[in-house]
Amino acid sequence: MESFAESASGRLMTIAFALPLAVGVCATLQGSNLEILFITGALFAGIAFVMTGAALAIEKNPKYALAAMLALPPMLLLYLPLLALAGEAPVVRVAMGVTALVLVGSLAKGVLPNARHPAEHAARVAHHST
Repeated sequence: MESFAESASGRLMTIAFALPLAVGVCATLQGSNLEILFITGALFAGIAFVMTGAALAIEKNPKYALAAMLALPPMLLLYLPLLALAGEAPVVRVAMGVTALVLVGSLAKGVLPNARHPAEHAARVAHHST
C-alpha cells in the first residue's frame, strides 16, 4: 500500500505548497512588472491543486484532506506578508527557496529510480507494466 506522500493526492498537495513558494522566490529576485501576475497565478494554481488533492484524498485519507483544507486559509493569509518580508530580508527568501526545493525533492524521491538497488527498480517497473 502506498503512503499518502506517494499518492496522487499527496503529490498534488505537495505541488500546491511548493509552487507559490518557488514563484515567490523568483518574483522577489526579479522585481519586474509581471511579478504580481505570476504570484496570482501561482496562488490560483495552488488553491486548485489543494482542492483537487483533497477531493482525491477524501475517501482513503480523510485526515490529510481535512488537514490540507484547514491549513490552506492561514497559509494564504501569511503568503503576501511573507513575500514582503522576503523582498527585504534575503534570509527569508533563501528559506522559502530551500523549502520549495525540499518539497520538490520529496516529489522526485518517489519518481527517480534508486541507484543503490537497480535490480529492485527493474523488477518494480516490470511488475507495473504487466
